[in-house]
Amino acid sequence: MGDTPLALRELAIQAGMLDKHREAIELWRRFLKQEKNNAEAWLNLGSALFAVGRTKEALAAAEQACRLQPLMKEPYFNRSLYELHLGYPAAPAADRLKKLLAQVPEYQAARVLHAAAICLRDGVNLGKKAFTDLYDDNLTPEVIAIAGRELAATLKNNHRAQAAKKIKKATSMGPDSSD
Repeated sequence: MGDTPLALRELAIQAGMLDKHREAIELWRRFLKQEKNNAEAWLNLGSALFAVGRTKEALAAAEQACRLQPLMKEPYFNRSLYELHLGYPAAPAADRLKKLLAQVPEYQAARVLHAAAICLRDGVNLGKKAFTDLYDDNLTPEVIAIAGRELAATLKNNHRAQAAKKIKKATSMGPDSSD
């Protein structure tokens, strides 16, 4: 009973919710042996891989989810996030997120990541403008600053210190910073 796709899926979800990401990876891999075309499973496997620092593998999982479910928004977001963490050029991620936002303009996380990609592609000043353009009832300067700090921390943990500094400068609530 424990190896049925439904049981494996539920166990993998629970492991991820409990931050037992290595266990979740194993469970998602076992699930995918039986359900190899399940985009949601590839997406969740990628998230678990990213959580343990296996970003290249996470990117491959996100790409597979994109191929399997081209209308699903999350794989495109995750693919862009992983590429930025790996130090890939920011332009493709910015373009992909722009297309995603044209389809789903209310996708707040994608709006923030798009501004970050603009910052990494075009510099701190244009990044600061992109982040400032996000301000509305839900994305206040304080929320943007928190999101920037969190993104900067994960970038720094992935050996992207310069990228982290740019994001922190662009999302800071103090006076304008230059590149």
